[in-house]
Amino acid sequence: MQRNGHYTAAAVLALFAAGYALGRIQPGARACSPGPRTPPPPGWHTWKFWPAAPISLVALAWVLTVHPRRTLANVRSWRQPPPPRGPAMQFRKISGSEDA
Repeated sequence: MQRNGHYTAAAVLALFAAGYALGRIQPGARACSPGPRTPPPPGWHTWKFWPAAPISLVALAWVLTVHPRRTLANVRSWRQPPPPRGPAMQFRKISGSEDA
């Protein structure tokens, strides 16, 4: 009977070692990688930004013109601090549970 316990312990130890090794190697991340890491695009430094900029500015002007109160109220609400937290919860003892 003692031998089965040793085999089980050895099998569990081998599984932990294999899991640790696979976690360190991370073959899945390398296999599913789309390719070499490339830096993100430089943003407004590219030519693609400038044709889109006037469209975004027109959309912003439209929103401020058509719904100025709601838009400014939203901006003001974003700048307000969050409301204060409520009081802490209080628990009362349940009668008859002194043995617990």
